[in-house]
Amino acid sequence: MADHRELVPYDHEPTGSCVDPPFHGGYANVDSLLPLRRDRSESYSSNLISHGYKEIVFSSYGENWKLMKKMMTTKLMSPTTLNKTLGDRTLEADNIVTYVFNLPQPGCINVRDIALTYCHAVMMRMMFGQRHFDVAAEDGGLGPKEKEHMDAIYRALDCFFSFNVTDYLPFLRGWNIDNEEEEVREAVDILNRCNDPIIHERMHSWRNKGGKETEEDWLDILITLKDDQGMPLFTFDEIRAQCKDINVATIDNTMNNVEWTIAEMLNNPGILEKATTELDVVVGKDRLVQESDIPQLNYIKACSRESFRLHPANAFMPPHGARQDTTLAGYFVPKGKNHSVYYIYGQSGATR
Repeated sequence: MADHRELVPYDHEPTGSCVDPPFHGGYANVDSLLPLRRDRSESYSSNLISHGYKEIVFSSYGENWKLMKKMMTTKLMSPTTLNKTLGDRTLEADNIVTYVFNLPQPGCINVRDIALTYCHAVMMRMMFGQRHFDVAAEDGGLGPKEKEHMDAIYRALDCFFSFNVTDYLPFLRGWNIDNEEEEVREAVDILNRCNDPIIHERMHSWRNKGGKETEEDWLDILITLKDDQGMPLFTFDEIRAQCKDINVATIDNTMNNVEWTIAEMLNNPGILEKATTELDVVVGKDRLVQESDIPQLNYIKACSRESFRLHPANAFMPPHGARQDTTLAGYFVPKGKNHSVYYIYGQSGATR
């Protein structure tokens, strides 16, 4: 347990410019987080979810991590790819409006359910080029396989963020202390049963049958990328690990932000009124919001960013390991020690 040290406070106050967000004042200086964001702590659950640290979220800083990050930013999240998949997101936006309209209890909306349904559908379209694993739901929501897939994602996250003594005493791994290991294995098995058949079929199509005329989704891009020698850049395990990253990141963080933003607006009616007014001015009442409207919705974007600050998403939550001695918000962080940047960030004096 010595690897997770207490933070030693310094006397000086955190520095950095502040802006005035809609909900509360002040941002921490995020540049000071960079030395902490390089390495990840090793654990049984993160090793299992990432298939031996073959992806970007749980991997430590190194050549493989830099390759994965470059691929993510220049290929999957490039403007060209996002523009190509605009039709998928627009289609699912129309689908979610229809789903809400047909709900059996008019006027009663479960924001979390709506956000989860939309985020999962968009992720499936952009990742695999299809909305369902198997049978579609009659009401337009998640089908049985999609619900099982969603539950497995959250069970895996619960295992990762929960306390597990084997993370501090690795020699106890394999004994299934407190059933944590069995729980995360079952969750990962469900994710594999859902994702792997699609990945296998697509890899066989591209690498043995010539594939398609062009890449249509993120999975196609991951499979078709080549190295300098013209060989496939990623193995099957690396592709399935990246798919799990996308499963988690595109659903959990987005849903949390939507839910917290609406909750904060309901607690601040004046802000909700300003956001509604901005929608009326920029979009009007004769059509639905489009992605092309987002650059003009500055106040709503500010509300969303403020929600991320007040209620940080999972990118801040996994423990980080400092690659060098550094200070953060007046605290000394020793090299090689694991700390929760989310906790330090939230307690730096710049937030509630």
